[in-house]
Amino acid sequence: MLLEKFIQTLKAKDRRKNTLDLLKYSIILCENWLNKPLEDATQEDIFRFIEHIKANGLVMKSKNRKEPLSKGSLFIIESRLIQFYTFCFDETDDPKYHKMVKKLKGIKVDQPKNNIRPQDILFPEDIKKLINVATLERDRCLIAVLYESGLRLGELRALKNDLVEMNEHTQEVTFHIPNQEGCKTGSRSVLCLEVYGYVQDWVKCNADNRFIPLSEAGIQKILNRLFHRAGINKPSNPHMFRHSSITNAVIMKMQPNQISMRYWGIPNSNMLSIYLHLSEQIVNSGYRDAKGMGNGNSNTVINPLASRCVNCGRLIQSGNLCKTCGDSKRLSEENETLKDRMAQRDAEIQKISTRLDKYDALFDSIDSRADENIEIISKNPGLLTALKGGTVIKKEKVNENEDIVTMVIPIVARMCKKEPA
Repeated sequence: MLLEKFIQTLKAKDRRKNTLDLLKYSIILCENWLNKPLEDATQEDIFRFIEHIKANGLVMKSKNRKEPLSKGSLFIIESRLIQFYTFCFDETDDPKYHKMVKKLKGIKVDQPKNNIRPQDILFPEDIKKLINVATLERDRCLIAVLYESGLRLGELRALKNDLVEMNEHTQEVTFHIPNQEGCKTGSRSVLCLEVYGYVQDWVKCNADNRFIPLSEAGIQKILNRLFHRAGINKPSNPHMFRHSSITNAVIMKMQPNQISMRYWGIPNSNMLSIYLHLSEQIVNSGYRDAKGMGNGNSNTVINPLASRCVNCGRLIQSGNLCKTCGDSKRLSEENETLKDRMAQRDAEIQKISTRLDKYDALFDSIDSRADENIEIISKNPGLLTALKGGTVIKKEKVNENEDIVTMVIPIVARMCKKEPA
């Protein structure tokens, strides 16, 4: 049968599993509805099938579904039918297949335009909010990696720990995407400059050999919860992180071929035009620049996920200083505080020392005068007797020692109180 040969040919061309699955689904769906081999179907048969799914949706998939088919799904099915009948014409040269292709192209719906709204794009401020409300290292790593890398969900889930290369010196992380099921564009490497801290924290906790050991539903559940906590009313599906990452790269004025290689693994992807248009809607700078009112000459302001230490330049998750510089600054501040306290204590000690010196000088003076007084009293016994008896000493009696007596009296009076009566 031509259908089996068609599928084998695509496999030989190394088409991705998702592409083959979608192709099989579209064609086999039509064949089952017609109840005949697809290569034997007439134009009327194909048109009846298309009209039916337009009105009723994919009733072969779910008997209860009666919703019209979206333009996107209809475009895919019609494109796959055209692809199949083109193959049939190339194989058989039967003109009926060529006519079928022409008729299908004539009624084929237009490819749906980009339905990504500028207001749905996630910006670094949104990502920081999501990271701040996350309580697990796994969730913080998931948010940061999805945004900066722009990986598809299948590519992220395909990563093993040995495919995540971490450079401690440069603080860079490289994700080596394998060429396997779930990886749409095959193997490529994606360099990230701002997620090192988040990845490092998660790797220390992760006991699984898979980098993100979660199902698609599990990842979606985490994202829904974090968006709700952060109060962000934007689409929370994982692929929106990819849309946002590519748009942010365009806004940062990366070269188109660099963007294409980073996100699609080929030099010039036709998908890039969607994001060029989207970024222009967000920035809306072309009209301002044309009017001379824009900031086209200014440097692009990049708002990263992780900040850089203002001292050493290392990547940090928050704040202005890394842990090393923060500890060093704190120790320096504590050292300065201790120096100030020691200087104050030295000043107080100096004051006390000065006072002690004054007291020492005073005591030396008192001792010296006491010796002199004792000598005077020993030479004038009547003076001591008069003091003991309470006799008032007149200045004329000791006229020759007038100055000394006025000084000695209080000292001797204290001495007399200690002597027995």
